[in-house]
Amino acid sequence: MTTEHPIDVPTLTQHLRKAMRHGVRATRLATHAPHLVDLLTPSHTGSPDERAIAAEQIIRDAIEPLGTDVSAAMRIMLGLEPGTWHNGIEDRRKRAAKRIGITPGAFRRPRREGTYLHDIAWEIWQQRRKAA
Repeated sequence: MTTEHPIDVPTLTQHLRKAMRHGVRATRLATHAPHLVDLLTPSHTGSPDERAIAAEQIIRDAIEPLGTDVSAAMRIMLGLEPGTWHNGIEDRRKRAAKRIGITPGAFRRPRREGTYLHDIAWEIWQQRRKAA
């Protein structure tokens, strides 16, 4: 059983950024980002793996409002798109940048990658508030 953790957009953004290195599929979250799983699934019961599956779905749902191209790019970036699960972060960044028609360097800039992660965190936070 987990305890409730305060959730806010900056904290979520920070944990998403850290998790991005390994990707946010449930298997990766369980292994490399258990604190993010705790933040996203504080009231869920079940095994750590079950909670990681729920956390992955929360992230997937939060990506969709970004729009067709950006959501596809962020699914690639976060290792959620089939064929990206085992790719390193630089390869995923190249593919994500290509998806929206910019260079990997431009994609990595805070106003792109950072803004997109912030928007995902904002969506998660907003959905959590609605559910409360």
